[in-house]
Amino acid sequence: MNKKETILVLGAHSDDFVIGAGGTIFNYVNQGKKVISVVFSYGEKSHPWLKEKIVQKFRSEETFEASKILGCKTIFFDLQEIKFYEEYQSKGVKKNY
Repeated sequence: MNKKETILVLGAHSDDFVIGAGGTIFNYVNQGKKVISVVFSYGEKSHPWLKEKIVQKFRSEETFEASKILGCKTIFFDLQEIKFYEEYQSKGVKKNY
């Protein structure tokens, strides 16, 4: 079995992987590599005049559409903005180093 090289892209908010690494992701995918983007937060504080659930919905839709265009897979870690540390503790994430 021929395994593909996997590239992992980490981003705090739902648009970070596209803005910061979109061209590189596209390049890796075109080279036949598997690219997985992990998004820690939806970026729900980006539109403070809207309800957070509404922002999460449209930001996740935008993110999955961008992933489709770039050819990568995206996983949301679903941490609340500004509360990353508390959220990661409550979700039971352990340090392995």
